[in-house]
Amino acid sequence: MIDAMVQYTFRAEWSPATAEYVGMCLEFPSRYARGPTAQEAIAGIEEAIQSEVQEMLAEDRTPPASLTDRRYSGRFVVRTSAELHARLMVDANEQGVSFNQWVVQKLAGRNPPTLNDLF
Repeated sequence: MIDAMVQYTFRAEWSPATAEYVGMCLEFPSRYARGPTAQEAIAGIEEAIQSEVQEMLAEDRTPPASLTDRRYSGRFVVRTSAELHARLMVDANEQGVSFNQWVVQKLAGRNPPTLNDLF
């Protein structure tokens, strides 16, 4: 038996519409499982994905790659308006940090260090 569970990314969300949890696998977006608890929803989707992967392998098909096991370059491009780009550049300069550091900290949900923190 192949253990595909360690390579895939699972989530559970509460569904107010159905008053239960919905378990999802990010690599298989069309698959889901429901349960009264998050743990049961996750267990259900893990079982469904395990079966799906075994079926794919038996049919000589390649299962999707894991999102979390991939190697990422750390580089991505974001397109924005010229006005927002200018405002972010001003913000970064006011804080005395590079534009890249400012954006990374913002994306991470942290405030970049201020000049007072640096001196």
